[in-house]
Formats: sequence, C-alpha cells, structure tokens
Amino acid sequence: VCERYCQSAIEGRSKGLLSRLTLAALRLASFGYRIAAGIRSFAYSKGLFIRYVAPVPAVVSIGNIVAGGTGKTPLTILLAEELYPHSKVGILTRGYRGKASKLKVPTRLIGKEGASVKNVGDEPAVMARRLKEVPLYVGRDRVQASIMAAKDGCEILLLDDGLQHTKLHRDIDIVLLDARDPLGQGYFLPRGYLRQSPKALEKADFIVGNHIRSEEEYAAFEKLVRKYSSAPLIAMTPTLSSIEDVQGAPKTQLVGAKVAIMCGIAKPQRFRELIEEMGAQVVLEKATADHTIPKAKEIARFSEKALAAGAEVLLVTEKDRVKLSDDLSCALPVASVQIRLKRTFGEENYQKMLEAIRARLK
Repeated sequence: VCERYCQSAIEGRSKGLLSRLTLAALRLASFGYRIAAGIRSFAYSKGLFIRYVAPVPAVVSIGNIVAGGTGKTPLTILLAEELYPHSKVGILTRGYRGKASKLKVPTRLIGKEGASVKNVGDEPAVMARRLKEVPLYVGRDRVQASIMAAKDGCEILLLDDGLQHTKLHRDIDIVLLDARDPLGQGYFLPRGYLRQSPKALEKADFIVGNHIRSEEEYAAFEKLVRKYSSAPLIAMTPTLSSIEDVQGAPKTQLVGAKVAIMCGIAKPQRFRELIEEMGAQVVLEKATADHTIPKAKEIARFSEKALAAGAEVLLVTEKDRVKLSDDLSCALPVASVQIRLKRTFGEENYQKMLEAIRARLK
C-alpha cells in the first residue's frame, strides 16, 4: 500500500498535504542516491575498478536509466528470438526476489522445467517459458554467470538490465526508454525513477523508445534524446501477441468482452490501456506490488467481486501467469495476455543493431 501511494504521489495522481510531505521526504532521500550513483559511475569511468571481459565474442546490455516498467524483458525475448537461430545465445539475469539472486553460484536454466518464480523470479520464469532452448544464467554475480555461459559455448550474452552492472564489460549498450516518461519524472530514486543521470545516454550504442505509435510521439522522443545522445533510435510499442488459457478460458475474445484484470507490474496502467485498446471493457481491476506473488485467497476474493461486477474472464499478464498455482481457485475463467514489441519507426536502425551484434562473431 505504501509503495503504491508513493508511486501515485510521484506521478501526480495523489494531491494534498500528505502527498507534498511525502514528496519532500523522498526528495531528500534522492540526494543520497544521486551522490552514490555519481561516485560509482565516476570510479568506473576513471578505471578505479576493473571490468571483467567475458571470453565470448559479444556481451550485449539491455538496460535503462530508470527503474522498472520500460519493457526490458520483452526486448530481451525479441532479441534472443532474432539471434538464436543463427548463434548460440545466453541470457544473464539477476532473478530479482528469487532464491537464485541470493546464491553465490548462478542457476542455469533451459525451458520452464525448474523455472518457478520462488527459485528464479518472475521475469526469468517468463523468459524460460518463451525461449525454450535459450539458456538463462540467473544470479546476482553476472561475472560468474558469464564464465559459466562461456564454458557452455555461448557466443552472444544478453545482459538483462545491464546498464548499471559495471563489473562486466559490455560490447554493445542498448538503452530502452519509456517514451511517455523517458526521464522517470525527472528525479532520482526514490523521489522519481532515475537510477542514472540522463547524461549516461551518451554512452548508448542504440536507444529504443517504447510506447511510440505516431510520428508526433517519435519526433518528441527524438528531440528529447538528442539533448543527450546521437545514438541511432528505434521506436517500438507493445502489442497483443496471443491469449493463453490458464483456467477455463480456451477461446477468449477481447472485442466487446467485459473483463477483470489483475497485475503485479511496475506500471499497471499500461496493461489496462492495452486491454482497452483491444476492444475490451474493464469492469474491475486490481494492482499488486511488482514482483510479489498474490495469495490464493486474494485472487479468489477478487474474482468473486469481478464476477458480481459482470466480468466474463479474469486477465493477467505473463509475469502474473507464472506466479499462479496449478490448483488456482477462481470464480472466473482465467487467461494470460502475451505481449510482443512491434517496431513502429527506425526499422533501418533496428537492422543495424542486429548486424552490429552479429558482426562481433566474425
């Protein structure tokens, strides 16, 4: 509840004295974060700490300068699908809130076997389900993970959320920004969502803007980014890929349907927007904290309320689908919405990005 309230205050959806006091306290805390981030970045830029160079042709970082909700996981999946048929790809990911993130030795994972959320976290579990033959190396020590991947014969390592992971040398830096809030409300954590200064964009090899559909949105995004970087730009937007039956919803059609939605992601409003764009009417919604596993009783109670409100089906995200137990008790049919990123502008730059990665193998 506290996390959601702070998020609401940061994004201007909560007003009043309490919100102003909350923002003032968060801003004080953000100064410390900004100073620490600056010192760390300076130390690595001056060579005070050594970066490990993995014995593979290409280490590709997919990261951002803000915390959460930009679409790194869908982009990592997209690149793995593009590169895997022709090259041996491995994904290095921390596995936030999973047991593997606390272990000294990374966990190796191929396919959904063993990919429980409690063990590896929700995002690796999603990637394992989608990328059935691409190995994932889950753990906090990305250097050890890269060594393990190299021994397995991986040629290209995709470093998930790697922009701030300075211990490992990267050959190509891809930075992903949410075009609707590219600078994370303009403040460092916890007052805003910035993890690094926008000046870090100058080191990006390619910049991807998510949630861009129109020429006007692309032009506005380009104008802002050009203040910090001359990197090639690629524009994308999330789109519905498929709807997976979870429980009793084999042929879910969204157009004209009355639905309930439940999600635990950084920006739940994005999920609602997508569902409504697909023609569904959202009669009830519930947002839980990102990376948390909802309790069975919580889901059951919400589904009963949704049924009473006229909902025909309960929709969840892929990140939430992997958290649900097989013996789920729900008053409604349940379906999972699978998202893919669609390129809207900068196709030539996208192909250049793929070629830059493949060129490392020659």
